[in-house]
Amino acid sequence: MNPTASYNNGKNFSGNKFCIVFLLLIITFGGCTYPSDNFTGNVTGAITFAIYGDSRDNFEIHRQIVMKMQEYHPLFVIHTGDFVNSGDSIYEWRKFEEITQALKIYPTVGNHDYPLENYFKIFGVPSYYSLDYECIHMVSINAFENLSPGSPQYRWLEEDLNTTPQWKWKIVFLHLPPYSSGKHGSNIWVRENLVPLLEKYAVDFVFSGHDHGYERSYPILGGEVNESGVVYFVSGGGGADLYGFGSNWWTAKSKSTHHFILGEVNLTIARFIAIDAQGNVFDIYTKERAKPRVLYTIPYCND
Repeated sequence: MNPTASYNNGKNFSGNKFCIVFLLLIITFGGCTYPSDNFTGNVTGAITFAIYGDSRDNFEIHRQIVMKMQEYHPLFVIHTGDFVNSGDSIYEWRKFEEITQALKIYPTVGNHDYPLENYFKIFGVPSYYSLDYECIHMVSINAFENLSPGSPQYRWLEEDLNTTPQWKWKIVFLHLPPYSSGKHGSNIWVRENLVPLLEKYAVDFVFSGHDHGYERSYPILGGEVNESGVVYFVSGGGGADLYGFGSNWWTAKSKSTHHFILGEVNLTIARFIAIDAQGNVFDIYTKERAKPRVLYTIPYCND
């Protein structure tokens, strides 16, 4: 269920005509519900999904991660790109499909996925796109297309974020990380062009790959740690050979390990659990927010 955030079908009026507007608070959203007051342990009424990336051509580790992931029965999976090592390798794409056949995957483009003919054929998505899953709004960005202000992708992204209801969690995913302490490091071009827009529209979480390991940032706003900011994850440990990971002023946790991230999200709590290929939890991040007030306006007018 994905309810419209507001409804207004009012009529203009003049003279002695008057309208009364009734406000209805809607608090039921299918699987995305409020947690119980005695919340402990798992997130009550949560949507469960997974995030990982850079599976490339280490098929056995990739298979191990997917098998471990499936123990949690994710409703869908976000992949941060570099599905294969060579985008024109039919063999590698067939192996990817065989390993992930039980998963519903939402993709984003990685540099190793070029040329993109097989990517588009397998996933059937545009170069960049967005979708809603209950109380989550997700945006897939192509980090290899123009992201500068005024570009088609930038204008599309701003319109998309601007029209997303405030009560939805906003997740953006792309291959190149705005913040990373791995081998490739932060992509400054992406940071300079994309981050101000993400902050302007209060995006909650950004997931990237490219660096082969794991990193989670503190919330960042205006180039500083700020609890009101965006949290950036690097999840590039899906099978490719690992890179070393250091730390920077933004680093809350980093680790060079094959892994996936388990997401548990309801209306007021978003929790992300980093799990290695052996099933060990090595990082947990939780963000809580007040119960959103979703108002429907229903006008009544005299004639």
